[in-house]
This record gives sequence, C-alpha cells and structure tokens, in this order.
Amino acid sequence: MASSPDYLRLATSSTRALADTALDSLRDAVVVVDARHKHLPVVLANAAARRCLTPASQAFGLIESSLQRWLGSASALWIETMLAELPDPGSPTRRVLEWCSAGGEISVITDIKPLAVVPGQRLVMLTFTPISEPQVQPQPGSQSSGDRRLLALTEHARDIIGVAGPDGTLQYVSGGVRNSLGYTSEERQSNSLFEHVHPDDREALRAEYQQLVDGEIKTYSREFRIRHKDGSYRWMEASYTSALHDPLIGGVVVNSRDITERKTAECRLAQREEVFRLAADAVDGVIYEWDVASGFVHRSRGVLEVLGIEPDDLEPTTDAWWERVHPRDFETLRKVTHLGLLSRRGWTTTYRIRDVRGRYRSILERTLVQRNAAGDPVRAIGCCVDVSEIKRVNDLLAETQRTANMGGWEYSYMTRELTWTDEMFRIFEANPREFGVSWDSMLAQCTPESLQRFQEACARTEAAGGQFDLELEITTFKNRRIWVRIIGHLELLDGRPFRSFGSVQNVQAQKLAQIALENSTGWLKLSMNMAHMHAWRWDRARDVFEFAVVDGQKEHSPSVFPGMKKLITEMHPADRHAVSRAIDDAFQYQLEVQKEFRLKSSNGRYRWYEAIARPLFDAGRVPRGLVGVIQDITERRDSEVRLRRSEELLRATTANTADTLMLVDTGLKIRFINKNVGGMSIEQIIGREIGVLLPESARQGVLEKLRHILDTGETATYEFESADADGVRHFENRAVLVRDDGIGTGISISTRDITERKRLEQEILDVSGRERQSIGRDLHDGLGQELTGVALMLRGLGSRVQERCPEAMDSINEIVALVNQSIENARSLARGLLPVRTETGGLVSALKELASRGRDLYGMQINFRAEVWPVLNLDETDASHLYRIAQEALTNSARHGHATLVDIFLLVSRNTFLLYITDDGEGFHLPTSPYTGMGLKIMKYRAGMIGAKFEIAPNAPRGTVVRVTGEQPLTAAPATGARH
Repeated sequence: MASSPDYLRLATSSTRALADTALDSLRDAVVVVDARHKHLPVVLANAAARRCLTPASQAFGLIESSLQRWLGSASALWIETMLAELPDPGSPTRRVLEWCSAGGEISVITDIKPLAVVPGQRLVMLTFTPISEPQVQPQPGSQSSGDRRLLALTEHARDIIGVAGPDGTLQYVSGGVRNSLGYTSEERQSNSLFEHVHPDDREALRAEYQQLVDGEIKTYSREFRIRHKDGSYRWMEASYTSALHDPLIGGVVVNSRDITERKTAECRLAQREEVFRLAADAVDGVIYEWDVASGFVHRSRGVLEVLGIEPDDLEPTTDAWWERVHPRDFETLRKVTHLGLLSRRGWTTTYRIRDVRGRYRSILERTLVQRNAAGDPVRAIGCCVDVSEIKRVNDLLAETQRTANMGGWEYSYMTRELTWTDEMFRIFEANPREFGVSWDSMLAQCTPESLQRFQEACARTEAAGGQFDLELEITTFKNRRIWVRIIGHLELLDGRPFRSFGSVQNVQAQKLAQIALENSTGWLKLSMNMAHMHAWRWDRARDVFEFAVVDGQKEHSPSVFPGMKKLITEMHPADRHAVSRAIDDAFQYQLEVQKEFRLKSSNGRYRWYEAIARPLFDAGRVPRGLVGVIQDITERRDSEVRLRRSEELLRATTANTADTLMLVDTGLKIRFINKNVGGMSIEQIIGREIGVLLPESARQGVLEKLRHILDTGETATYEFESADADGVRHFENRAVLVRDDGIGTGISISTRDITERKRLEQEILDVSGRERQSIGRDLHDGLGQELTGVALMLRGLGSRVQERCPEAMDSINEIVALVNQSIENARSLARGLLPVRTETGGLVSALKELASRGRDLYGMQINFRAEVWPVLNLDETDASHLYRIAQEALTNSARHGHATLVDIFLLVSRNTFLLYITDDGEGFHLPTSPYTGMGLKIMKYRAGMIGAKFEIAPNAPRGTVVRVTGEQPLTAAPATGARH
C-alpha cells in the first residue's frame, strides 16, 4: 500500500479477525473519517495509524476523535475546506499534510479518497507512510467500534485482499473477489492461489512466490492474467507481502486490483503510437510531440532525412533543435512559438536550420497546441517539412524575374479577372496593398500611342489566334515613363477567347542603351574623323583594304596602298618584321593586337601610326582577314620625345641636389624622381607606388597624409625614421599639390636627410642641459652660500653696532633683508636651471613647485596630482625633459590659451608613465607658418628623446589636452614617489 489507499478495501468474510489482522499488518497508516459531520470523526484506524498518532497508553483514543486533533492547523483547515466540496466517489487526491504524531509534527504525502459505500454515508479514507514506525506487536482482539462499517466497506470494494499459505492455498479472500472476478469468497477460499492464473504467467508467478516463502525476498509485485468466472481473462496487479512468522496471520498477504481497463488502454495507446510512428516515418519531414511542462520532445525518424542525424543522437529538448536554427531566424522562431503557446491556434512559420553537414535547410513548421481544463498549454504536436527545394526553385524563379525585370500576367475572359506576379508590381512601381489589379487599370498606364498599338494587336490576335509581341511606353505609379516589352498568348474555346497569359519585361535600360548607341555611333564617327582615326577592313584572300568614312559609306583605300603587301613595303624597315609578326599572332592565337609603326607619306617623310586589329574567321575557323582602326600619332610621338628630353634635362639638373625630389600622380604612383633610392634605380622606381620607398612603420601614416593633400589641397610637412645598416636615419618631407588649370594632378615631394641635424639638436639640448645644471649648481652652491655667509656676518655686525650705535640698526636690517632676497633669487634661478634633483624630491617635487610658482606668476588655479608606484625609474636628465614639457604646456595655457584652470597629473606604474595636462582655455590651433609653433616642436622632440609619445588635442568642452606616455627603464634611478 505504498502508493494507493485501496489497501483498506477489505471484503467481508466469515473470518473477520483474519481481515483485521491483515489490515493491521500493513505498513501504511490508514484512517477513515465520516465526512457527514463537521468535526470529521475517525471511524477506522489500522495499527500503523494508531502507533504513529497516539502513545501506547492511548492506542484506542484515536477512534471517534476529531480528525482536526491529529492534523496541524493549516492542514486541518485545508482538509475541512476540501471535504466540504467532496468530489464524486473514486476521485482521489494527494497532498502533503502535517500530522501530530506521538513524537511531534511530521509532514508526509497523504492520499485522500472518497469511498463508494452504503448510500447516505460519506466516508473518506486517508493513507500515508509513517516516517518512523516503532515495532509494536498488534494486540489480539483489538477491534475498533467501526467493525460493522469496515465489513460494509470491504463488501463493496473492487480490490481483493487475501491471505495464502506457504503452498499457495487461500486462507482468506475479501469480498472484492466477487466484484472483480465474479467468484464468491467461499468459492475461492481453500483453492490454490494459482488455480485460475493464465498458463503463460503461472510458472513465473509460482517461482517468485516460492522465493517469498523461502525468505529470499520479503515482498514483490506482479502483473498477470487470471480467469474470470465467465471464462474471460482479466489483468490483475498484485502485491505479495510475507507474514508467515506473524502468529496472527501465518501466511502471505496478497493485495490485488483489476487493471484490465488500464492494460486495454495501454494496448490501444501502443497501437495508436505504432500507427503514429509508421505515419511519421512515412511523412517527408519531422513529426514531433513536445511536453511543454517537462520540456521533453519526441521526434520521428524524419530527423535523419532532414538533418542527417539519428533521432537518438539529437537531445530530446527544444534547445537542441533551436540551437541549430539560423541566427537571423532564431529570435523570430522564439517569438512565434511563444505567441503560439499563448494563443489557441498554434503556429505556422518558416526558418532555416543547420544539418549535420553544416548546410542550412529551409523548414516549414506547423504546430497545434493541446491545453488542460484551465486553458494552459500542456502539449504541442507539429510537423517540420523540408521545403528547401521548393524555396530554392521559388527563389530562383523570383531572382530570374528580378534579374530580367520580367513579370507574369494572366487574364480570364470568363471572370474578367487579371492576376499579376510580384515583379509586375515592381515594374509598374505599384503598392500591392493600394493598387487594385484589373485589365482597365493596366491599360490606363499606357501612353495614348502605346494604348492604340496594344488594342490593335489584341484585336488581331483575338480574330486570328496566336500571340502578340510588341514594345509599349507606360507611365508608372511614380509618374515615370518607361519602355516595356509585352508578350501575350491567347487560348480559344469553341472559337471564342477563353484565357490569355504572358509576360511583361522592363526594357527601359535596353531602350535607352539603343538610343545611346545610335547617338554614340554618330559621335564616334565624328570623333574618329577629328582624331584622324579611320576604321578599316582587310580581305586576306583578295588583299584589299576598305575604309569607312563619316557618312557610313565604304571606299577603297588610295591606290598607293591597295593591299597589305603594298602597305608593309612602305613601312619603315625597322617596323616591318614586328607588324608581320603581329598579324601572324592575331590569326594563330585569335587575339586582338595593337602596334605602332612608321609609314612613308607622299612627301617622302615617315609618319607614326597606331593600329588596333582583330582577326576575322569564317565558319570553318579559317582566317578571312582583319578589322580595326588606324590613327596618326605623329604629333603624340613628337610630344613624348620632347617630354622625355625635358625629363632627362630636369633629372640631370636635380641629380646633384642633396634633396630627393619626386612627383607622384593622383594614384600615388611615382612619375619622376631625381636619384636612386633604397638600392633601386630610377628605372625601377618609376611607375611604382610611393609606399615601396617608405619604411613599414611610417608607410600607412604617410599615405594617409598624401591622400589628405589630394582631397584638401593643403601643404604638409612630415618626418619619419628609417633603419638601415648604418643605424636609424631621420627624413623631413614637404609635400605640395601640383595643379593644372586649378585641378590637382599630382604631388611634388621633397625629401631631406636630417639625421645630422637631429644629432646636432640632441647635442645642443644635452649641452644646454649640462650648462643649466652647472650654472644652477654654481648659483646654489657658490653664490648662494657666499650670500648666506654675508648675511650671517651682517647679523653679527648688527649685534655689535646695536650696542654702540643703535640708530644705525635700521640700515643694517635693510641690508640684511636685501641680502636674504638676493639669496632667495639665487635659489630660484638655481631651481629654474636645475629643476629636477633627486636630493630635493625628484620630478614629483619639481612639478609640485612648478604648479606653486605658476599660481603666483600667472594668477591661475593650478592643481597638481601624482600617483607613483612603486618608483619612477627615469634619471634626472629624462625627468627634466618631462618637467620642461609640463613647463611649456603651462606657459602656453597662460599666454596663448588664456586659461583660468590647469590640471597636471603624473601617473607612474611599474612599467609605464603618463603626464596628463588639461586646461579650460581657448583650445589648440595648428601653427599657420613653419616658423611658428617652435614650442610644440620642442615638446614633441623632448618626448622623442626619452622614447615617449607626445599627443596634443582639443579638450571637451573647451581647452587643450597634452598627453605624454612612455615606458619606464628597466633599471631604477634614485627617486622618491608618493601620492599628492
């Protein structure tokens, strides 16, 4: 009775004590209450219930007591409310209830079931498994006051409780045997337990029963078939529990119930599932069933056909399917599924899903949703059909129509209805939701001339049958006039028009191209005449030339050049072989050839010509001749010669200059250079992109600057470094846009090697720094100490003078004040010349002093903050460069930016440093002259000296930002760091 309350359904028999002991032997607690009374009196309780709920001294205090006494307050209130609306008999429920046991409150799952008993009674049975059962032997003869009611209950029950001996002889059978199998208790008593069992089930049942009797097992359950009194077999489910050693029972307790209807339903369900499986396997797609509550999804073997995956290899969840959906379709599928579960109609959608080979298949999914009585979705059943091929064909058809600008139409003479494809709407530039398609509305878009031609064509076709094909001009719904080609086929029924169909193609582009071709042909002829260019054709078999003139007429070439042989003899001897070889190549390789050659004119001088020729072949691929054009290029060749001489003269003139001069075109390809560069000769450089001459590190930046010059016309000066075998070299470049009639045609670039200048600048800065340090130390250690000595001597002199001549003390004190002021001035000069000294706090202290002096000097609010960890590794010289950058930035903020607030921030980490200076001034402006902005150049140069990156940019919302970033040396220099 571990999961069913039916253990209590004992049938009446002449052996009432045996039934009581069988009920008391149950491990589950059984309590029966009378629901007719509000206080729910207990009318029956087995030994397990008494042991669990009452102490041993009050074992019978449970009978006739109120059920609320043995339940917690919440459980008592719930059971009272539930029993007030008692459902029909046979409708069980299950709930966790709090029972007041002898050892305290316990929460256990309780089965609650109304009992079908004598009319007028309302009995409810509650069963549960106690958490802890004390081993107490039942007391003989302990019967409750509800014995007669128990007999009535078991008499009407359908479950059977029996007791059998070791040999299987039945010692007791409850009254349920009549209701289930048609036998009376007396007919079954003293018979074998296995007498009516189906032969196929008997031996297995008997063998397991023998194991129970032998003590190998304590209990077991089995489903088997047993013969009804009418001769049919019924399915039974029985639980066998050994009570052979119980002196009150001395047998095996058998609890049986009729499960024939359940087995029949299971069989029918299995048959339906088999039919469903066969149908699912026959469908070209995936049929699935989704348990919405558990998330379990069962799919048919169509998964193998659609995705190439065995159904067992695909996890039975929605996530396993959804994770294969195309990312662009996933969100749409998720929303459609969610809305389908909320609505009562299910869903239909299409999406793409990835198969086992990584290809995406197009899926059409249609799903129905099953709901419970509350309207909540419990199950979704659907079908996923692979429509990849259908979609591919439709896409190809639609794409073909779009590519060809062609749509289809069909007209029924019976219904007067006209139907269009989607491409028709695009051709007419109409909205399908706003435009009603009809024969009249289509004709209304034709121009008057086209409408008349179309109606005449339709009339001829209706009279004689067949088809029509013509070009019409229409006005689209966006008021554009375009040309279309319409083709129509007519079907006749009994000699009368029945149906017509056809296509409409947008030929606007072809029509415009035809008009443009006609116009361009005229312009081409005129241009060829003005350019001294003539089209010609040579007949190889006859060796005859034909030339085309402007009016399109053909005329034979002058008699001096009747054919190719005569033409070649008049060529310059140096060009004859090349022209003959070109003609042979054209025929052999079927190629278009282009050649320049000199031809003797009538005055005996040679002129330059350029000819382009294409071979002609007959149907058998036999050469028939050549067709092409010829142009007099004598003037161009003379210009090229003059230009070449000018370039040679320019190159000779600029070859001895120290600078490298280049001219690049708008494609940044070098057209002129005056000397060899980078191991490449001038001939190797000409025609190549300028990037081949630039180092990899600077290439991208320089190319961007040159493109900016082409776009804006600005002049730019830039520098870059290039490493070679001799070390790092520095180059300064100046680029100027070259204009022709106001249009930029290229860039002139001059490049100068400034490596030596850079070295001298470095030496100047080093010498300047050393001199500053020397003068600073002299001021501090020399003049400062001497003035300090003078001040001390004056104080000593003042003491003696005060004794002898007190009236002179004012003058002496004034002299002492002047000396002290001179000492302070000397120290200020020393700090300015030698601002960063390790012994006075290093860079942090110097920047802090700079901010303090700046407040007094400029009257601005200057904030300084430093975060140094663990230590600043820069030596005094490198730290001085950072100090000078901050000093220059502060000066610029005050003098040029007119700022009122400056923030100086120094951040030092283990490997890097950052100097960050911002102000709220007028902002940063690029210098307008190469001779201005020296402060910025020096700041950038100082940053480069210590391997740092210098950046200056506008601040938001106003002002300027100066940023210097770099890496610390690996070895530490003596310094102090702190947070200020």
